[in-house]
Amino acid sequence: MSLRTWKGEFYPEEPNHLMSPQAAIEHSIRKWEGAKKVNLRKHGVVLRFDRVCEPGSEYAGVGLPFNSTTCALCRKFNSYRTIGIRCASCPLTAVGQLCGSDGSAYSKWLEDYNAVDGVLEALREASIYEEDKLTNVKHKSNIDS
Repeated sequence: MSLRTWKGEFYPEEPNHLMSPQAAIEHSIRKWEGAKKVNLRKHGVVLRFDRVCEPGSEYAGVGLPFNSTTCALCRKFNSYRTIGIRCASCPLTAVGQLCGSDGSAYSKWLEDYNAVDGVLEALREASIYEEDKLTNVKHKSNIDS
């Protein structure tokens, strides 16, 4: 097992801006499931400095980073990294989880790499939000509060 096998299971394709919002969320959930300790061990990889890599290579800057460069939602909703608009249409923002803000699940994960479940919970909430949009269920936006 290796980083290659981990990617085969949890990051089999590069995300792009043409994905549907739901496909981008599903891609993200799959990637974050791979950050769980059990899945890292299964493939013989480690999570160091925000990236999945093979043991011993964590200081070389190789591996798959868990940041905007590999995030399907970032690729979908902020592919040009627009300043001032900053992820406004991302489903995570709609459920109060702007990734760079204090207290977001992603920010908490950057402080504690064991906090994967918080990110997965936020992604699942975003998935429900997107599904509900398709069926016209009204939500109180966390952005408006």
